[in-house]
Amino acid sequence: MTLAVTHAPARARPLVKHATTGQTLLLTATITPPADAVKLARTDPAARLGDYLQALQFYLRLPDDSIDRIVFVENSGSDVSKLRALAYRYPNKQVEFVTFYGLDYPAAYGRAFGEARLIDYAFEHSDILYQVEDDEPIWKGTGRLRLTNLAHMLRRAPRDYQLYCDLRNVNAQWMDQRFYSFTPFGYRALLKNTAEQLREDLHNTLAAETLMYRHVIKHVGPGRVVPRFRSQPFIAGISGFGNTDYGRGFKNHVKDYLKVCSRRLRPSYWI
Repeated sequence: MTLAVTHAPARARPLVKHATTGQTLLLTATITPPADAVKLARTDPAARLGDYLQALQFYLRLPDDSIDRIVFVENSGSDVSKLRALAYRYPNKQVEFVTFYGLDYPAAYGRAFGEARLIDYAFEHSDILYQVEDDEPIWKGTGRLRLTNLAHMLRRAPRDYQLYCDLRNVNAQWMDQRFYSFTPFGYRALLKNTAEQLREDLHNTLAAETLMYRHVIKHVGPGRVVPRFRSQPFIAGISGFGNTDYGRGFKNHVKDYLKVCSRRLRPSYWI
């Protein structure tokens, strides 16, 4: 079943709950970024839409026992009809589109500010997210990128957490915000209404990834925050910051290999 929601009102009652076999994937998207967006090299809406189509098709093709629900949330008010048409070709997946205009803030606030507000909006307006149980994992992904080993990471994930993420403590304190997982309870306890905390203009130009690290590291502990992925995430797609492909190039492959080794041999060395 495919759902499509555009400019939806806040959800007051859940729809009929569907039987599920896999987990929920929340994809964040900005097809048409503002002209003055900071730290963004990939700005062409047509190119970005192509990225979203490629990534969505990848996730639609995943086995249902890995991902069977996808919520695609777009915050520039752009046309998502091509994405919706693609989703209708996969009737075994529940796919919901939520679109709105959420870029009404100064570019100096940073893109993480906008994404945090986007996630808040998704929880207020998505039928699928409304139906997820409090302790059930949701995976958040940057919608243009493909987490190519997501099915493997789902199988290797811990059973009990509120937030499952990848922190780094070598060279810089950093939380990778491209992909992470949380439960609805964890969202409310740790992530809801954090946009103001991620404003880069208020924190001596610190990256939002560092601000997020400082926010979540305080909560690391059993059943709450698991600070390192058990498996190295392999990401493909074009970087918005550098306009280069994460999944290609000798340098990227070497980085991934070193990180695989570090997770196995030096688990306290977060790179």
